Amino acid sequence: YLNKLAENLKDAGKEITYVGPAIGLEADFDPLSLESILDNLIENAFRYRRAGTLVELRLASRVDGIALEVFNQGLLIPDAELESIFDYGVSDAASPENSGLGLFASRHYALAMRATIRVENQSNGVAMVITFPPTTVPGA
Repeated sequence: YLNKLAENLKDAGKEITYVGPAIGLEADFDPLSLESILDNLIENAFRYRRAGTLVELRLASRVDGIALEVFNQGLLIPDAELESIFDYGVSDAASPENSGLGLFASRHYALAMRATIRVENQSNGVAMVITFPPTTVPGA
């Protein structure tokens, strides 16, 4: 899904890439909710990325579930603001067209899918991380 999404966005002229396995990872999610979340996260990643760098869609299996990251190289977020960016109405004052609703709604969509969403600073940029719980096999 993510690989195809990245390919489609590239075809539309977006500088984006997919980093992760081609197959083999499964997560339970609502496709419409995930699409809304990714629209918000990808839009933010493009807004704040360093010029000339790719936005990365990353997928990996972790102990706590399946982690989907939307990563952009760029300025780090001050530690004191890492949690508050998901609050209602929090927006970049330099971008008046942003209402501060996208990340707030994304967190609620994620919670409805039993997933979590957080932001983390990495060495050269910022990742929005959605973690889906491990899928359970019926009868296991």
